[in-house]
Amino acid sequence: MASVVKDCPPEIKDCVARIRFVFAPDEGRDFTNHIIWAINYLLEIPGAIIFGESEQTIIR
Repeated sequence: MASVVKDCPPEIKDCVARIRFVFAPDEGRDFTNHIIWAINYLLEIPGAIIFGESEQTIIR
């Protein structure tokens, strides 16, 4: 994340605790709800930084 985000804050560069969720393409939208549930779960973690790898941006 720190290598692709310009002006990456130190709390991201120095972070050693990570959870990585990787979602496969879901053209049939069979797992859309599961993806939303997983993202909402991550958003509930206090201080969590959510990074969209495909967009290479910090979501939150």
